[in-house]
Amino acid sequence: MRTENVIRSVTEKKQDGYILLAVIAVLVLLITVLASLSNLSLRRALASREASVRLQQRWGIASIEATVLPRAAKVFERIEEQRVEVKQAGKERTEFREIEFPRQLRSAVTLGEVTFDVLLADEDAKVNLNQVYHMAGIQQTSETLSDLAGPVAAQAIRISPAVDRVPMSEQDLRQTKQDETEPPPLPRAFHSWGTVLDEQRLVTTIGNQAALPNLTSEVTLFGGGAINLKRASDRAIAAVARCVLSRAGADRLVDRYRENPTLSVNLLVDREAKSQSEKTRLKRLLCDSSQHFSLWIDASATARRRQRTFTVTRKDDDGVSVNERFAY
Repeated sequence: MRTENVIRSVTEKKQDGYILLAVIAVLVLLITVLASLSNLSLRRALASREASVRLQQRWGIASIEATVLPRAAKVFERIEEQRVEVKQAGKERTEFREIEFPRQLRSAVTLGEVTFDVLLADEDAKVNLNQVYHMAGIQQTSETLSDLAGPVAAQAIRISPAVDRVPMSEQDLRQTKQDETEPPPLPRAFHSWGTVLDEQRLVTTIGNQAALPNLTSEVTLFGGGAINLKRASDRAIAAVARCVLSRAGADRLVDRYRENPTLSVNLLVDREAKSQSEKTRLKRLLCDSSQHFSLWIDASATARRRQRTFTVTRKDDDGVSVNERFAY
């Protein structure tokens, strides 16, 4: 009898041990499942948060672009009017200095969690490298880019035209068949900054592409081709004029214009160009108005990936103004 009691006691203890192990196993399983569910919920929450910020970035970029670009012309026109007013008032003071026209306007705005750094630019106040290429060739294009974009960009220059250069004789022939005020457009040799700059090398040198707007403040691949004398810098105008004139002749043209900024392009060219061919080419390179503008937008949020876009207005083959956007 005693032996049976001992056996029963041992059996019950073994059963209790099995039950304890089963309970522990179930608890471990429950903890594992709960941890997995928690991680899944956390990942979904983070993904949802990320998607929300990305939506804010995209929405903000689209809204700023739709609001600012259509009004760009009026913004720069108002600045030009204010500049003339200040200049006229300053003529009475001997210490007055010429105010350089701001070809780029910067601002920043925060919407929700995203900060938008905005840079509005007048593309017709810059040297058009497509036009330089057709007028003077690859070497002159490279030198112009190096001079105006600076030493950092000079290390990353990689000129890769998409089309062959149009010979000057053919340019003259095209010009004579058209009204002088509306020369036929030359084919675009460069469609993006990657066709004139090694962007990977640029990123390696400066760390990111955020400096690209600064490096290209005086050069462009867009716009109408001609540079706006009223808004361009002296060195930009000289760089363009050197495509046709000697260095001394280009500097003289700039000096003559600064002495009398009311000179029209036609009158200035007629005074400085020595031949009809020079006049024809200079009139293709110079203008006194702007119709093409660009907008850099850098959308950043704390601990989130940036969205950077570059949008530029241009004329399509039918003469309709359209926006061309690039993502960086």
